[in-house]
Order: sequence, then structure tokens, then C-alpha cells
Amino acid sequence: MTKLLKCIILSNCVNFAFGDLDLDSVNLLQTGVRQHQQMQGTIGHFSEFYEAFDKPVVCHTHGTFHSPEGTRVSFMASHTNVTLAIAGVPKLSLTYSSLPNQAVTWVEFGDHSFAPDLTQPGEVKDELAQLFSSPFAFGGAKALSSQLGRRSWNGADRECSGKLHMLLLNLEKAAANPSWGPYGSSDRCPANKAADWKCEASSFSGTGTYYTPGDPHLSAANISWYQDVKCKPNPGSSNQDCTGLCGKGCDCWESICGDKYKCEYHPVCCAHDEACRRDGFLSSKCMNIFVEHSCSDAEVGKYVKN
Repeated sequence: MTKLLKCIILSNCVNFAFGDLDLDSVNLLQTGVRQHQQMQGTIGHFSEFYEAFDKPVVCHTHGTFHSPEGTRVSFMASHTNVTLAIAGVPKLSLTYSSLPNQAVTWVEFGDHSFAPDLTQPGEVKDELAQLFSSPFAFGGAKALSSQLGRRSWNGADRECSGKLHMLLLNLEKAAANPSWGPYGSSDRCPANKAADWKCEASSFSGTGTYYTPGDPHLSAANISWYQDVKCKPNPGSSNQDCTGLCGKGCDCWESICGDKYKCEYHPVCCAHDEACRRDGFLSSKCMNIFVEHSCSDAEVGKYVKN
């Protein structure tokens, strides 16, 4: 690291010889570095990130992420495996069948191994409670998903990462409602339905503007380092949880489908909410990947209604 870079990052450039660099330029650089450091504290950062992609054969990423609340998380995603290791919590690994179906066939959680949909013993449920109550489950999972998406590792452009995004989304959903509770009938998820929410593309330092789902501004925010998309029910709407939005409640998860998805109603996301409520976090229907079916241009165009 050069002396100039050190003085800029440390905001200590007293008596430094800048040569042709004027003081205004130095102050501007210092401001940019401070903003970047503040942003890292808000959205988290990677200390390690590895990627290999050559469609359709090679799709692999792994690394270490430090979430905004300070949790260290190791992750891995490939065509047939996903691993999430949160500091202080047993490691969770999922094995998937080969393409094109991509169904979960085996679960490893701490010292336990089992097939999905089987009733888990009491000790597994106790350890799952640790997972659901970890600080990472309340915002950190979304931060990791968003940071992966900003590196083009979203479920549409890098299909194998869709499994990791789904795991992260399921973790936050389960943390918010670990019992999952009963659910309504399937007529809650018609193929076409107008979204009854609006969404804000906000910067991390302040509020933004609310847009109707499908607005191009929401697509741009999906790949922005400085914006996040949050939605809220329309006034008078009975859909207070934004059922049908791809995300957790009214939080639009932009990295599930990348910039193709602009926070519209989607029946596959609606059905996923229903399946997780009914069958549980580690059920096959809740864990199975769906983005290759729901994130294509044809599928998004078929189902969303602007």
C-alpha cells in the first residue's frame, strides 16, 4: 500500500508531499474512502470471494462474508451442493440431484444427516432454533444475498447460486416465523395478479422514491451498490405481508432473479411462501430451487402484471 493511499484511508495526510495532487482532490478521495467504509458497515463485505463460471458446465462460488452486525459466514454453492457455516452455529449443507430437476436429496446439519421431509429429532430442532435465532438470520442473510447479486451471482445469471439465495431467504423467513403456522388455500396464488404494494429504491443513507412494481427504477436498484429495495402494502390492502412478492414479507430480494425481476407479483414466489408455511424450513418443497423456472424472461413475462 502506498504512503498516499495510507494517508487517505487513515485520514491523516498532514505534512504529506502530494506532488501534483491538490488538497481539494485529497479531501475528495478521503471523503470517498470514508463513505466506502461506512457503506461496508451497513451492507457487509467479503474477506474472501472465489468464483468459477462457464455455462452450462462450471458454476461454483465460495468465500467468507462479514455481515453488517459482525457475523462471520462461510458459504459455498455449486450445481449439486450448498453450504452455509455461520460462526457459533452448526454448519448446514444441502445436496441436490443433478440437472435439470435440482431437488434436495440430503441434509447435513452439525453432526446430523437426514433426508428432507423426515421428522427431525429433538436435538436437531434445538440446533435449528440456534440457527433461526442467530443475528445473521435477521438481516445478515439478505445482506449476503444482495452482495452476491451485485457481483452478478444472482439466480438468473448464475443458476447454481440460486440454491444459496433460496437457503438465505428461507433462513430469514424461518427466523421471522419459526412455527410457519397453517396456510390458506391454493387460490391465494393465481397465475396473474396485480401487485398490491409499492416499492422504494432507497439509498443506505436515506429514503428514496416509491415506485409501482415493474418500474425500471427498481431494476436499476437491483444491481446498485448504494440502493436497496423495500416495499409496503398499498393503503387499505389486506395483504399486509406482501404475499406473492419474491422475498421475505415486504422486503424484495432483488438477487433471486437479478434485474429481470422488478418486485412484481409472482405466483411461484407466492406458492413458495405457502409450501414453507405448510411443510417447514427443511422440507423438500421449501428448499428446492425454483429460479430456473421462475426467473426466465418467458416466465417473468408470463406471470407479472404491471
